Amino acid sequence: MTEKPKTEKPKPFPELVDLRAVTREADRFLTQVIIHNPHTMGQHIWIQAGLSDLSKGKRPFLRIRLDYGVTDFEHDSAIAVTLPLVGLKFKSAYNGTVFAEGWINPTEPFNVPPPGYNPAGAEGVHLCDHYPICKKDPHPMIDNFVPPEDRELWNKIRGWRVEIILSPHSEWKPEKAPEPKPNPYREVAEKLAEILGRSEVRLFKNTLDEVETLWVRLEELAEENPAPSAQASKSDVE
Repeated sequence: MTEKPKTEKPKPFPELVDLRAVTREADRFLTQVIIHNPHTMGQHIWIQAGLSDLSKGKRPFLRIRLDYGVTDFEHDSAIAVTLPLVGLKFKSAYNGTVFAEGWINPTEPFNVPPPGYNPAGAEGVHLCDHYPICKKDPHPMIDNFVPPEDRELWNKIRGWRVEIILSPHSEWKPEKAPEPKPNPYREVAEKLAEILGRSEVRLFKNTLDEVETLWVRLEELAEENPAPSAQASKSDVE
């Protein structure tokens, strides 16, 4: 008898996004979002993270912040997940664990990073050393307040039902996270500060295009107006 070829088990959709290594107090608290697929009638864990906020106001949402010390470019707390919901309701509580239920908002896109997301190694992340306190203890800074919207994924799963579990019990143990990249704008900032006669110049991602334009113009001005010593040496040669 010929053996039937083994078929790989299809990955659950959407794939698991495990953020416990990059969110707050994941060794003490556990947030889980279980998503229900209306087409297959299956369910699985979609998001796992540490401490989170669940709001049932006029615009219900689940919000999960990145770990302490990670900020956006305005030094506000950086967000890992913003999941707008509709029909959010409390289901039960057991041994301190809260169970809630809702549906992914079909009119407002969510901000959920891709599987394997780590702000330390993500594009647009660097160590902030702009302020005196940051120079003593540099911290990761991201260019945006939240991860970018994934409209393609949102269009596929908007309106799907989710169960949200908020638990004060976690067995997860942290591992050493990768070191963030140094600030790529520091060298340019120091050169500009020297040219402008300032103690420092602060640069962020949202000003990078302006900085590059200014830098090109400064090089052009340097060529058009050489230093006096250079002009003197040129006339001596002639």
